[in-house]
Amino acid sequence: MKKTKKLMKPMYNLLIKSNLNNFSVLQARDELLKMPNFIGDPNEARKFIHRQVNHLVASGYLDVTGTGRAKRFTKSALFYQVKFIAKANHRTCFPKQPLKLQLELQASSDYQLLVEERNQYHGELAMSQAEAEEYETLLRRFPEKESILHPLKIEAIERSSMILGKMKALTALLANIEL
Repeated sequence: MKKTKKLMKPMYNLLIKSNLNNFSVLQARDELLKMPNFIGDPNEARKFIHRQVNHLVASGYLDVTGTGRAKRFTKSALFYQVKFIAKANHRTCFPKQPLKLQLELQASSDYQLLVEERNQYHGELAMSQAEAEEYETLLRRFPEKESILHPLKIEAIERSSMILGKMKALTALLANIEL
């Protein structure tokens, strides 16, 4: 009767399902990153693989050849004598994304959102100013319509001022945000 040994789900997928053999840590990491259900940091994945592989070497399930970055890991005879099962993960082996990276991505998306909003205001400002200029042109062409055109021109100028204020506030905020 074969012994059973529990392996973390990512290692089980690599060694049993993908039948990975004669590999380096980086090759295993790359295979792990290709898996559809894995979302994470390549450096954290490499560390995870390194720890798991060293544990399997110490247990005699993997053999090592070479040194340093040229190290290659192969399945030992003991590996084939044991039945491996996937360990149910009660917690994740590694974070999906490190907290620092999550915060950077959030800050980056917030920054991008603010830039887009400022650009939208820039377009609205140009339209509002063009509208005020057009009212001025119409006033010169039709002075008898001043009672209609003058309030519209004032309204367009006020709208331009309000949009310019919003744009300046966003520009100041963007200048003070560090990415």
